[in-house]
Amino acid sequence: MTAVRTHPLVVAAFGVALMVGAQGVRRVAASQRARWPKTVETPYAPSPAAAPMVALGYRELAADLLWVRALGYFGGDDDTAEGVEGLVDAIVALDPQFWRVYEWGGRAVDWVDGGTTQADRLWAVALLEHGTLCCPDHWRIPFVAGQIYIADLETDDPHQRAAWDLRGAELLERAVRMPGAPRGAATLAAYVRTKLGQQERAVRDLKELILTTTDAAARQKLVEKLAAIEQADAADIEAELAAARERFDRDKARELPMVPDSLFVILGDNPPPYIDLAALAAPPPLLREREDDDAVGPATPDEPAAATPDEPAAATPDESAVPAPAAPAPAP
Repeated sequence: MTAVRTHPLVVAAFGVALMVGAQGVRRVAASQRARWPKTVETPYAPSPAAAPMVALGYRELAADLLWVRALGYFGGDDDTAEGVEGLVDAIVALDPQFWRVYEWGGRAVDWVDGGTTQADRLWAVALLEHGTLCCPDHWRIPFVAGQIYIADLETDDPHQRAAWDLRGAELLERAVRMPGAPRGAATLAAYVRTKLGQQERAVRDLKELILTTTDAAARQKLVEKLAAIEQADAADIEAELAAARERFDRDKARELPMVPDSLFVILGDNPPPYIDLAALAAPPPLLREREDDDAVGPATPDEPAAATPDEPAAATPDESAVPAPAAPAPAP
């Protein structure tokens, strides 16, 4: 049987035709796939109720693994607020003392590629409010929560706006009093207090922070904000507060130099070195007022006015209390 030999050029041409056809099919398939709706896969995360059971007793280990998964998921092309929230809720259920996840979750949910809604921001503040209870010593948690309340939450209801602003100011004031917190955030809290009509509260908080801060730049910003609220000269305010700080340091160094400033304010002045027996024997103010009223005596009733010729005399209390005798009945 004679074998049929194929020319090499024919084989080469056939191979080239196959390659061209494959490229055309690939382009058509790619164009068709581009028209399909984009699907986003949410990473698996157990529900907060099921997370402790899924961990099988290794709660912190499971929380660490989910934390690594959350860091890898966030920042990708398909990250969504739903995916971040699911991972964070599971981590919090496993390890409520993991303070970093509160701050990270509150910030990350606003930067996902899938977009953020009002419900996502409300979830963020609820997460951070829970974090302030579980981790009360970390200033970043109330700091981020206050910013979201004031700047991110949106509403057309003036009462709801005022309530959110007030809560945000309270959280910022709490945060700036903690060690390591930036004192400059107090200016935002003071602005919110002033907008809500609480100018005296804003002035008092600013003065307190000016006296306790050690950062010169932050103190200057606080003084300028206080001067703007009180419409006064910043130099005069700074001189007045400097004198108050000097008096405070002098009193603290004389009485209780070993305690922190905050504890010295709570304790107040030292008690006298002796017992004042006269002060102990004195009655309380309320009892003293009652004794003074008894010493004056009961008030005398007003005397009845004199009767005029045309009017009968007014009966005295005793006369009016005794009924008049009835007239005798007529004889039959």
